[in-house]
Amino acid sequence: MLKATLSSGRRREAGLTGSSQFGYTIGIMAPQVQITYRGTEPSEALNRLIHEEVEKLGKFFDGVVGCRVLIEHEHQRSGSPFHVGITIAVPGTELAAGVPTGDELDATHKDPARTVRDAFRRAKRRLHDYAERKAPQHVRPSLE
Repeated sequence: MLKATLSSGRRREAGLTGSSQFGYTIGIMAPQVQITYRGTEPSEALNRLIHEEVEKLGKFFDGVVGCRVLIEHEHQRSGSPFHVGITIAVPGTELAAGVPTGDELDATHKDPARTVRDAFRRAKRRLHDYAERKAPQHVRPSLE
């Protein structure tokens, strides 16, 4: 058994956290999340929802290193006023997903929270397809 003998500051710098009878454990890095709003004010509720959804992606696939989310409100007369675009960074590439635009829009995307959930559902599907092709060792069993 190997025990860390670093000072508390050095343990934090090295990503080592906690103490137990077994020594220190390596902390798991959470993916970086960048959220951009266009045409609408930032929302704490949407920010929380996005962080929860990114956490779910990280539980499904441990290779997620970052996620950029764009929430755009388009002032138009028909269709959905909200567009959500998601870019997931995984080692070596980025995967893009989001809610369709143009004629494919429907009334369900008038609620920004529902639009975010739908975009993350599509992102998870993209991530699943990527994982099956390129990195099956990073996939965790689904808990759903």
